[in-house]
Amino acid sequence: CAASAFGGLRSTRGYRPLPLRGKQLPEEQVAQQGTCLSATICQQRSVTNDLSATICQQRSVGNDLSATICHQRSVRNDLYGHVARVYIVVPFIQTKESFVAAQIIDGEVVGAEITKKVAAEVELLAKAGRRPHLVAVQVGENPASRIYTNMQAKNCNAVGIEYQLLNLPESISQDDLLIKIAELNASRKVTGLILQMPLPAHLDARKVQVAISPAKDVEGMHPENMGRLFYGGGLVAPCTPMAAVELLRRTVPDLAGKEAVVVGHSEIVGKPIAAILLQSLNASPTVTVCHVATKDLAFHTKRADILFVATGVSQARWMGYSRRKAAGENVKPPSLAPLIKADMIKPGAVVIDVAINRIPAELDATGTPVKDASGKVKMKTVGDVDYEAALNVAGAITPVPGGVGPVTVSILLSNTVACAKAM
Repeated sequence: CAASAFGGLRSTRGYRPLPLRGKQLPEEQVAQQGTCLSATICQQRSVTNDLSATICQQRSVGNDLSATICHQRSVRNDLYGHVARVYIVVPFIQTKESFVAAQIIDGEVVGAEITKKVAAEVELLAKAGRRPHLVAVQVGENPASRIYTNMQAKNCNAVGIEYQLLNLPESISQDDLLIKIAELNASRKVTGLILQMPLPAHLDARKVQVAISPAKDVEGMHPENMGRLFYGGGLVAPCTPMAAVELLRRTVPDLAGKEAVVVGHSEIVGKPIAAILLQSLNASPTVTVCHVATKDLAFHTKRADILFVATGVSQARWMGYSRRKAAGENVKPPSLAPLIKADMIKPGAVVIDVAINRIPAELDATGTPVKDASGKVKMKTVGDVDYEAALNVAGAITPVPGGVGPVTVSILLSNTVACAKAM
């Protein structure tokens, strides 16, 4: 039916659903209202002596217009009565008051609820002399990661978890990093470890992740913990994927039968999201996993009732361009436009934007970031989705920042408490 899977019909920009309740307009008025460009019709019939048929119809008229018409009529003594009727679409000129934008999924509120529960558990552990102690290992500098660690420290302090950010030089060798991880594993004071990603190119992130004790892996990224995730259980699960799915479930409690598309197939976000969504035998959505190299990405995203996006492609392009330019290469400035445009989103879909891209707000003609009056480069933090434009299409959407990020930190706190309890 034209009705959205998430609670009713939404109008496309410029027009609102308009029920005509069985009324028809004269044919001469049809031409005055514009030409019907497309129509979607679904029928529901009961086969009884007195049959009824309901037709819901959504049409676009002219340039980006829409209307919805519902009609019910009785069909007597005809087991397979076919209802043929002409419907007229009456346009409604949009006003500021008539258009309803997408619901903004507030990660700050959800994160605060989870954090409150964690604080109560930490207090009990502290009274028993078992206060959780989380160590975050940061190798080198990464702007997006810095945003995350700042939130970690703030939230750990708020709930009473001891937090330590261990900054290691970008030049550290693989062997020296593994030695440091082993020391933290052996420390009885440390109850949780988290490795900030990404690591510098000369380090093997998978080897370092495997070196973290599964019992202290608060991010749930150790192969043992990931394996348990695919079996539907375990002590902890990856924080960011859990946060993204938590926001979805609070927005759409019933996922059965929905079409979910995950754009991004990384081990730390995309793949775990797909695994979490598929944990239920009977209540899981149908999941498709795509990535930046997927052919005709829009084909997949436009059919998604639920859309997760987690590529960080804008920041990756910027960082790659910066490195090559610094090396003296003559390279063309990259496009820093959002990966997912508004016309790639199914009307009424729930969009969970997981990415955090820290990029220049503007580039000049030479590809150099524009500076403000104080001489500092103008930077902005954005996701993978064209947020402002998507507000006019999606049924619900997470902002960046303020969406998945705050909940990710709260899930990290919850995992930290779980690891401390298990020690």
